[in-house]
Amino acid sequence: MFTFLIIGLEILALAGGQILWKKGIDQSGGILKDGESIWISLFHLFTNYTFLVGCIFYGISMLVWFYLLSRFDLSYIYPFISLTYVVTLLGAKFILREDVTFQQGLAVGFICLGVALMGSR
Repeated sequence: MFTFLIIGLEILALAGGQILWKKGIDQSGGILKDGESIWISLFHLFTNYTFLVGCIFYGISMLVWFYLLSRFDLSYIYPFISLTYVVTLLGAKFILREDVTFQQGLAVGFICLGVALMGSR
């Protein structure tokens, strides 16, 4: 059970980082907008609280991933990371208010089926 909690933490941290990065990039107006230099774009990003929290989530994800790699076969744990697609899609719909198509939902369903098959060994 502890293993699945740690894998769940990895998935949530990874998806959370992506969602927060997207929100932070949108809040700062995007990258290289209106001829803006890369340095100004990066300054806007790295002074955006939401983007920085996304970086923290990614840091947590990296540390958790290192822990998982030290305890399990890569061939066992890596398929679980595909569940990040599920969480990210839900976050895109409900947090970022993006349109999610039926095909995207169906594809995520197949991902879940594949992970269930892999995890039942």
